[in-house]
Amino acid sequence: FKVYNQFGLGVENLAGNAAFSFTTSKLVPGTGGKTAFWSTYMVDDDEGMPDISATTYSRGTLEELGGGDYRFTFEDSLNAIAGVAFEPTLTHRVTMEIRNANVGGTAVPGSDTAFDVQPSTGATTGIAQREIITQEACAACHGTTDFAFHGGARQDVRACVGCHQAGKIDAFDSNSIDFGVMLHKIHTGANLNNLPLLFCGFP
Repeated sequence: FKVYNQFGLGVENLAGNAAFSFTTSKLVPGTGGKTAFWSTYMVDDDEGMPDISATTYSRGTLEELGGGDYRFTFEDSLNAIAGVAFEPTLTHRVTMEIRNANVGGTAVPGSDTAFDVQPSTGATTGIAQREIITQEACAACHGTTDFAFHGGARQDVRACVGCHQAGKIDAFDSNSIDFGVMLHKIHTGANLNNLPLLFCGFP
């Protein structure tokens, strides 16, 4: 991957000067009339409840390739991270975020990105997809600079589904954190009967 600044120039020397973390999910085909859904390889416990939460992964080796190009190699195979079966013929989405970056002695805002690939073929186009909303649709109301969550590094809407997936809940109140459920409750909660609302603060 490449890290670049607002002028399109590659940013070097981030090894040890930034924190990188990743999610990886597979797009599982729907059955019984249901649509396909993202399923993460990185699951975690929350408040003592096992495997109810998605998480990020940061164990591995970061290599600087020059000119702002980097390679990160996971320490564990996808199978081994949480015991979720690797299915290479399915579309996979890898997301990455950078936090706590220090460039030339200056702290800079975090950022994130995502890309999709079919591991069995290496294809990045012409593969199964699930694209319901777009960055532009969210930014139309939330803006382009203030649209950031979880400390500001997460701004790419494609990355949201890396954690906000079906079956994942908030341990504090047992509410679903599925992205579709959350968006509908946040934006039209007043029109949903007999369902608990989720509250979210925007910067």
